[in-house]
Order: sequence, then C-alpha cells, then structure tokens
Amino acid sequence: MSSPPFRRILLAGYPFDFLDTRYPDEYPATEVKEMNDSTGRLVVKIGRTYRFIHIDEIDCLEAEGNYLRLHMGDKSHLIRHTLSGIEAKLDPRRFVRINRSTIVNVDRIRELRTFNDSRLRVILRDDRSWNWGRRYRHNLVRLIEGDRAG
Repeated sequence: MSSPPFRRILLAGYPFDFLDTRYPDEYPATEVKEMNDSTGRLVVKIGRTYRFIHIDEIDCLEAEGNYLRLHMGDKSHLIRHTLSGIEAKLDPRRFVRINRSTIVNVDRIRELRTFNDSRLRVILRDDRSWNWGRRYRHNLVRLIEGDRAG
C-alpha cells in the first residue's frame, strides 16, 4: 500500500506537509460530492476535476489514516473521507464491512477460509485478502443468510 503523496519538510522551523507533484494520479480527492442511488455512482472531486465512479467498479475500500482508498481493479483513488461515513452511504446488500479498516464488495468475494482457532479470512477474486474482524461477525451472518439489508 502506498501512503498519501505528501512529503514533510521544515519551513521556517515548522513542519509542513506539501503535496508531492511527482505523483499526479495520487492526489487525494478533496471530497465525495455525491452518492446517487438512482445512477449507482459516486461523484468525487479531485482538484478541479470531478470523477464519476460507478459503484459496481469498486472492489473494496480501505482506510489509510485520514483518507480512504477506493480499489477498482488495478486502479485506486485516494479520497478524504471516513470509512464509517461512506459505509452509511453504501448499499449494505452490495458492500460488507469486514474489519475496522476494510469494506468489500460482496460480488468480489471469491471465498471465505476458516482457521483452526475460528478465525476467518476473506479472499477476493484478485487474491487480495483480509481477516474478518470479530467485531464485524454479525455482518457475516447476514451475508451467509442472504439478508444483507440490516
């Protein structure tokens, strides 16, 4: 995982974070402008540009400090938003929170693996994987029973 493209320098004796322009595709989005259920897309403002991200394209969302990384295939976008804030906007039938820093698209889950000490591992189609947190096991029950809307 890459960190946000900020570099810390000392300016007049004070620490200062500046955006590293060597990585223009990594500029963090300033905000999520809109989450439209009827169109199924997320409108994200990145600098002076508005990007339209279709919800179906999102594989998973991961917290990175004060930011959130949207993973879509081999692309990703870093946005300034909290995981719990965007979780409230996502359809719980399509996305499930598996631990304190990850939400996955249910359609991208390839398999769930159990370990001998009752731990669970979530594996996506692209082989990314995470442990399912104990605190979020109630989401697993809803996922398996097919009632993800609650």
